Amino acid sequence: MADMEPSVIQHSDLLGRLVIDRNTTDDLGRVDQVWLAHKTHQIVGLSCKSGLLGRKHTEFSWGQIETIGDESVLVSYVAGTETQRPPDTELIIGHEVWTDGGNRAGTVVDYRFNVATGAVVDYLFVSNGWRGRMDGVYRLSPTAVISVGSKRMIVNKTAVEEPEQVSAGLADRVTKMTEFLKDDLSRTKDDMKAALEGTQAIASQVQSQGQKLADQAQEKVADLGDRLPGRHLSVADPQSSPEVSGTEEPPADSLADAPAETDPKV
Repeated sequence: MADMEPSVIQHSDLLGRLVIDRNTTDDLGRVDQVWLAHKTHQIVGLSCKSGLLGRKHTEFSWGQIETIGDESVLVSYVAGTETQRPPDTELIIGHEVWTDGGNRAGTVVDYRFNVATGAVVDYLFVSNGWRGRMDGVYRLSPTAVISVGSKRMIVNKTAVEEPEQVSAGLADRVTKMTEFLKDDLSRTKDDMKAALEGTQAIASQVQSQGQKLADQAQEKVADLGDRLPGRHLSVADPQSSPEVSGTEEPPADSLADAPAETDPKV
């Protein structure tokens, strides 16, 4: 990662931030995931979403991230060279915090990392009432983490017995992160509803247009029938039309009743 002054950023502050291709200045989307390698406590990449309902996802490795600014993330992007999320990464937010003594201490709500190195500075967790701590957001050093799974992290008991409480300002940003996630979910639901209504409207228009064309076709057929002779005759029975043949054959009964001609020589 280049061109960056060492500083610390909170994970929640990065979510929703604009991602721009440094080479083309194209808008690639907004950050929706940050990949954390839990064994090394290192950020290894991120992904952004764009398009209708945010269905298009583009991934970037840490090496592709050029700059993390206050308003955007600049990346070096080449189409067709997207990075897949490594298997040993976790999103970590929402993980339960358990002690190596078998007690649940709280829930991870955020973390901070160094934008120059990607190294996690500390995890932020809220207490579930263990040891009488009910309110507030607390720091947890990465060195206190023993193991991390898909739902939980186990930490050294001594690290959460007397944890350091974060400042009110930092706690407020955690609250904003929670509100952002709720708003993002709400926007996604609204987009899905609008897309569904749009699809139904298009289907209704197609059906209406199809009925209109069918009615027009029926009118044209009726009009054409009025202009043709023998319009009351069945099109499927051309033998019944007197215009099919140039001579009219006499009925069979008249042939049987006609007197036979006699030869005058007889």
